[in-house]
Amino acid sequence: MQSQTKMQTTTDELMHPDRSDPAFISELRTQLKLTESLHTPWLADALAHRIARSPNDLRGHVQRIMLHQHLNQGDALFAALLDLFIALGHWGLALRKRLLQTSANLLNNTQYEFLNSRLDSGISNNEIHPPALRSRLSQGSTGSFNFIIRSNNRHQSDLRPALEQALDFLNYGQLDQAQETLEQALIENPTDPAIARELADLYTHTCDSNAVANLLAKLGMNAPEIIKNITLKPIVTA
Repeated sequence: MQSQTKMQTTTDELMHPDRSDPAFISELRTQLKLTESLHTPWLADALAHRIARSPNDLRGHVQRIMLHQHLNQGDALFAALLDLFIALGHWGLALRKRLLQTSANLLNNTQYEFLNSRLDSGISNNEIHPPALRSRLSQGSTGSFNFIIRSNNRHQSDLRPALEQALDFLNYGQLDQAQETLEQALIENPTDPAIARELADLYTHTCDSNAVANLLAKLGMNAPEIIKNITLKPIVTA
């Protein structure tokens, strides 16, 4: 009887390989959007294990994220997005932004704002983050995050990453607005290297020594080294 049962199980696995080993599922190798029959928690777990073994498997990351979106699993979706952000670092901004936007309605405010604030800088695997029990790449601890939400509409411009806003201002030649945006962002988050670097480049371009001095006074001991060590060229007048 046991032999017959084992034979039936083996036959069933061969006929339906998605129930045994994800390596046999051809769609995982050829498609990002999986068919309805594969939208199962089992496959989500299998994809998570795949990511743990191969962190740079971009197709696996996207499939896992889209699967959790379909299953309406907000916490698992946050963990999948967190793993993608860790794997890509500051690369793949357009992809990370698009997946975050399509996931927004399933994430809570803390989860969304944490990822949104790391779009430009990326996330390291030892960074403190909101709870993500299903993350496979994070080695960091969880913590409390208090984001200032000015509006319930997450898509308003005041919730866009400060660096993105500043770059838009720079593209239109609005240097004062870009500088003000970056300064305020750095005061609120003095450990953000991307903001500090962009602001340092802007100061070097404008040679605004008064602005540098004012910012250093506001930041005090929290001032990033790149801001402290700025060398401004004297403005030559005719």
